[in-house]
Amino acid sequence: MSSTKIIKQFANPKFFDLPLNKIKSKYLSFKYGFLSQNIETINPYIFICNKTTKLDHYFVENYIQSAHVFLKDIIIQKLNNNTLLEKDKQELLKNLKLLKTAMISVVIFPEKNYSIFGDSNFLPLSVTNFLKETSFDIKFLNLVGTYYSYPIWSKEFKRCNCYFNQQKTIKSIELENKSNKEVNELINSSMPSSASIYSKKYNINIRSNKRAEGVEQIIYYCVNCKHLFSVYSEFNCLKCKNCGTAIEFSNSGEILLSNEVGSLDDIKKLQFDALKNIEFTINPIITYNNIKFLSVLYLNSYKVLGDINIEIYADKIKFYKNSYNKEIMFNDLFSIDLDFNNIICLTLLSGEKIAFKGEHKENFYIIIDLFHIIKNNTKN
Repeated sequence: MSSTKIIKQFANPKFFDLPLNKIKSKYLSFKYGFLSQNIETINPYIFICNKTTKLDHYFVENYIQSAHVFLKDIIIQKLNNNTLLEKDKQELLKNLKLLKTAMISVVIFPEKNYSIFGDSNFLPLSVTNFLKETSFDIKFLNLVGTYYSYPIWSKEFKRCNCYFNQQKTIKSIELENKSNKEVNELINSSMPSSASIYSKKYNINIRSNKRAEGVEQIIYYCVNCKHLFSVYSEFNCLKCKNCGTAIEFSNSGEILLSNEVGSLDDIKKLQFDALKNIEFTINPIITYNNIKFLSVLYLNSYKVLGDINIEIYADKIKFYKNSYNKEIMFNDLFSIDLDFNNIICLTLLSGEKIAFKGEHKENFYIIIDLFHIIKNNTKN
């Protein structure tokens, strides 16, 4: 009996995806810079991986040579939102016990969303508590370089050296006597570092002459003249219409031609700190016209409803077109998710979802920063 048939006997398709085997190592190496490396294990593990690109599954399944399955993204999202029904959770834990007995490993991308700036997101207690309950040993597998091959703000793949880096392993017995808070801190401290940090340790070598194309979808701040929404991308550079300066995205992943920043990590922090200290008026910060208004369907799929205009304020978003008019206060939001193709989905505390899509490099990332500023001020 083939290994795939054996895996199918133990992996409930309600919770798990099988390895796809659609892209082989030679093709990954030729087109995307995948460097063939193998992980061979006798004992089953939960492999924790950073969530960087749509190619993650293909890279990982070519790394891991032993039998394995992938925990579905929809399950991860429910764990992150703490919305997985208790009966489903217990059924999942029973299935994991069967997989462990059958010596089948489980690959988990525990972050709710793909990385926006290449860094790992903080895992909530709902996720780390679940990892503790699985009773698997946990091995951290860091994908290196994959972020630069297809970042969330890019419309095309780039050939880039992609590695994996095995870091620490946490034995399940180590977690048994720890509190939930201690487990959460230990797992989060073991998560992969940012893409910017890894680019300094490894030869990333991004082979593209469009390394900056689309990055203004997440960068809204000129690091030189401090203006908002004055930057635009052109080939390997992010330029400013206001002051005329440019910063270059090098093939090593570093930022050149700037005394202020040297990496995407630096830009993320700099623009957030600047935004936090701006005293906004009652006027909108920016207005975008003819944005695609979306209906949220099952499994993060969307349907276009029509065009909408949006105004982004310091404390709210206003949607309007013809007779339609709706305001959403940031304090009424539960979460904000930015996805590929510049799609952003707002989840209200009521559970209602509102999604929209920019097709002309509109910057929606500022909404995420404004949301965090409002939430932090509310807590204080």
